[in-house]
Amino acid sequence: MTGPNERIKKIVAVALLIILSSALRIYKINQGLWYDEITTLLNFVRLPWLKIIMSLPLPNNHLLFTLLAKLSIVWLGEKEWTLRLPSLIIGSLTPPLAYWVLRKKTGELTAFLTGTFLALSFWPVWFSQDARGYAGQILFTLLSQVFFLDWIEARARRGLIIYWLSSMLAVGFHLYSAFVIAAQIGFGFFAYARNRNKNRLMILAAATVSLVLSLLIYLPGAPDLIGYLPKEGHDVAGRWLDLNFVKELIGLFSSTHILVLGLGLGIAALFGLYRLFRKWPEFCSLYLLSALLLVLFTLVMQVFIYARFLAFMVPFFYLCLAEAVSALKFSRLARTVLTVLVAVALAVSLGRYYRLGKQGLKDAAQYLEAQYPLAPVVSLGLARNEFLYYCPQAQPVFGQVAQPPQVFLGKMVVASHPWSWAPWNEKMLERNCRREKVWPSAGYDENEVFLYNCLGQGGENGPAK
Repeated sequence: MTGPNERIKKIVAVALLIILSSALRIYKINQGLWYDEITTLLNFVRLPWLKIIMSLPLPNNHLLFTLLAKLSIVWLGEKEWTLRLPSLIIGSLTPPLAYWVLRKKTGELTAFLTGTFLALSFWPVWFSQDARGYAGQILFTLLSQVFFLDWIEARARRGLIIYWLSSMLAVGFHLYSAFVIAAQIGFGFFAYARNRNKNRLMILAAATVSLVLSLLIYLPGAPDLIGYLPKEGHDVAGRWLDLNFVKELIGLFSSTHILVLGLGLGIAALFGLYRLFRKWPEFCSLYLLSALLLVLFTLVMQVFIYARFLAFMVPFFYLCLAEAVSALKFSRLARTVLTVLVAVALAVSLGRYYRLGKQGLKDAAQYLEAQYPLAPVVSLGLARNEFLYYCPQAQPVFGQVAQPPQVFLGKMVVASHPWSWAPWNEKMLERNCRREKVWPSAGYDENEVFLYNCLGQGGENGPAK
């Protein structure tokens, strides 16, 4: 039995994680929206309710998040923080809930360190301040994995219902969570293949029902989604499985912009994975199989992949890292020092995230309004239309088509996603205009926003006096 002191310790641990994670996620919640968030708002959130669940021209409509975001802005008005409110709430609860559901299998210290690392890591903070479904995916895939294994062990009806509900929420927040449920089906299939009895068949059946229930929310938009793969899936810009993808994946899991540091944390996590696999092999197998299925899908179907599609693996990474730290049982001082070092490393990249933000579209618009209020503005590149959210008077220009010089000359040019500029356009800007300002991003390098001054010498639309 758990004594009063133990219960108090658990309550204090949960309270500390809630306070820490909430404070770090509320701070800077009104920073500018980035490309994906504006796209979500314009293409999905502003649609009528019924149209939202029927519109899946891309798997970018994270249905459950979109519905909750629409509810938020209907009640509270359209602002950055109201659009992100569902992710903010879910992301703030993820570290304490991760601690709570993991502690029985991993121990109090490992579970608490996992929650602490999740609270301090900038990518989980990013997703908690992101008008997308990743925060929901991260939390509910974790709960789905834990309660799936809990149900197998206890076979309680309540556990089965919680497992199904967690799975439905996970897939509702992000379609690619279906690969997590598919891994559970694979787990059930292999269990039944090894021992063909009724109990093993029930595992396979429960996981299969979980996938069917989870996909029901996408049924109204299924025609759009099915049509996406052969028509557009090959052409949409994105990351492929290359060295750059691996680098971004290391950065995602370790939540550090310093590659060497990310590799160090990754090596420590691999050591923790070895120990965790000995302690909880089923949990490790489910996560690793989920990632493998997603990657194989993108390879076979030849559709694009970003590192963030594997965001559901982040709690697993920090659980492995926490297991590695907890393994230093021979010295409490060594364990404390290593914990502090990991926390400092995470805090450095978190501070960088607060300083740089996601993408400088809002910053560029505010700068133009303050410095060049009368200047004509051109928006170039992938976010040319999204920039209009903050600068409605801008003229959007398709960057992948070579434009005549008069399109840019005598104007201020805000350019995003350099890969979406034709070489002619880039050379013309560099030759005839002055690169006045650059807004870096704490995320992908392509999220940098560039401001070119093409007003010319003595232009009447110069800086405001």
